[in-house]
Amino acid sequence: MRKYLLLLTVFFLAPAFAKNEQSVKIDKAIKMIQEAMILLKEVSTTIDEQEVLDPSNFQRALDSIKEGKYEQAKQTLIVFSKGNDEKALQALYWLGVCFLEEKNYEKAMVTFVSFLNKIEDAELTGMNSDMKKSASKYLVRCFERLYRPIDACAVVSKIEKEYPNEVEYVKNAREYLKCEKLGRNSRK
Repeated sequence: MRKYLLLLTVFFLAPAFAKNEQSVKIDKAIKMIQEAMILLKEVSTTIDEQEVLDPSNFQRALDSIKEGKYEQAKQTLIVFSKGNDEKALQALYWLGVCFLEEKNYEKAMVTFVSFLNKIEDAELTGMNSDMKKSASKYLVRCFERLYRPIDACAVVSKIEKEYPNEVEYVKNAREYLKCEKLGRNSRK
């Protein structure tokens, strides 16, 4: 989508700058970009979401992840993640995994935080328990890669409280992140 936005921006603004017109103001440029974004949003929402929401497409997205085709998987997962059911939560989790595998730690972090917030709001347990634990560990990894050790240590503390059997993971994470030096080694 960024590629299209960039192309539209160049398309709208290039003629004005080519003529070296002084009258083109930043406000006008911003308005053109906003209009281009609206146009792109309209184009992107013309996809028949009901067709995408076919359960077989979700499985294809998971298969795409296994094959390393993250961009392909993300398109489907984004549509599934818009819902309010268990499938939406799963899609959000796998979307975070895609971003993580692409080393887009910022987007992965935001996606895993969103997943963890939604799963707590929904108070769903069972099969999502493993996903919740895994998402928490991925979140630690994202924070660590984004040079946010205090946040990473805070998540490790939460993992310690919620998953008492994760003693080895907690111990290793605390040592690696040097949580005791950051004041995040206390058991709460």
